[in-house]
Amino acid sequence: MKLPITLIGLGSGLSFSHYGPAGHGVIDVAIMRALPEMTIFNPSDPVSASAFAEMAYKNFSPTYVRLHKGATPIIYKKNASFSDGFTVLKKGSDCCIVSTGIMVHRALKVANELERHSIDVGVIDIYKVKPINESLLLDSLVHYKNIVTIEENTFIGGIGSLICEVLIDNKCLIPTKRIAIKDEQCFLYGDLEWLH
Repeated sequence: MKLPITLIGLGSGLSFSHYGPAGHGVIDVAIMRALPEMTIFNPSDPVSASAFAEMAYKNFSPTYVRLHKGATPIIYKKNASFSDGFTVLKKGSDCCIVSTGIMVHRALKVANELERHSIDVGVIDIYKVKPINESLLLDSLVHYKNIVTIEENTFIGGIGSLICEVLIDNKCLIPTKRIAIKDEQCFLYGDLEWLH
């Protein structure tokens, strides 16, 4: 009914790691992406989370804000603009890692590690998962030879699917590797680092 209702998904992904299958929220992005008129925000740090609370409040359609349980390091400055729906956090020439939410921190860590091996990796944080700023995102991806997506969602319907859809719909054939959770029941328990 296009009502301005905001849903908060607290403890998304694997953040309730020791709770096992009952606590793993790894299909919510796929579910919410399938709903018409739904806006989806997935903050990667406290600054973006605060900005999305304000943006959700001002949004006049259904909104889903996906929050990770626990504290995360700060990525963005307090006056950062989130109007584009994504941010290029690091430019690279060899490959681009596209991520969202808590996994952006993992993407930055991987990019820094690969830099020590002379592999120049860019990192993009997609924090507005729907609607996506498709043309602007495509402009940021077209110069890469390879793309890797990393997420705490299953392979179906997450940002890996999103990136592949954007590329294919625009006839842009860039090899893309998706790193996500398998499409099967996840019965693993453990701390977040181990699960990742």
